[in-house]
Amino acid sequence: RTPDQVGYPIHVVDLATGAIRESFGSRTGEYPLGSMLEQRSLARGPGRSVWMARIGAYEIELWERNTVVRALRREVEWFPQIPRDQRGHGMEEKPSPVFAHMVSLDSLLWVFLYTADDRWAEAAATRDRDLFHDTVVEVIDWSRGRIVASRRLDEYYTAWLEPGLIGRLATTEAGSVRYLTYRVQLEAGAPEGPTIR
Repeated sequence: RTPDQVGYPIHVVDLATGAIRESFGSRTGEYPLGSMLEQRSLARGPGRSVWMARIGAYEIELWERNTVVRALRREVEWFPQIPRDQRGHGMEEKPSPVFAHMVSLDSLLWVFLYTADDRWAEAAATRDRDLFHDTVVEVIDWSRGRIVASRRLDEYYTAWLEPGLIGRLATTEAGSVRYLTYRVQLEAGAPEGPTIR
């Protein structure tokens, strides 16, 4: 935070001079550090814009400087809006949904989310992270505001390496740990999903 850009803006800084060249999404007022409602996922937008999404909501905004020029909101039962004081964090309580990551490629916005696994209650007893969260991959054609692909994976994957490429840690039969990557591809002719507001 800076005196002239209070709240939680995103700054583009000139590394040679240290001067702030542009700011996106600045807000007024004070917000508690570590507030899940204010942590954000970012992606490069078209031109000089930036996509931003709060990790606790399926709401994506396109910012140009300090102006929201586009907002996308998805309402689905597997990503409910949960008040901050009721959000689950520990293995013993139902995990809150998380908007984890997004990346933009042309008019497609690939989003990567976590939602509670149907068997999440077993996670505390087994310490099996795959039972705690499922991973949801969705692809939005943001120019038309439509979901063009959606897939729920019954395992816990980590963030994108590039559009459509996800990964996870896995233990081999010999007991060594490897980072495995998987490509998620769009199927040709897949029906378009619902419009998002």
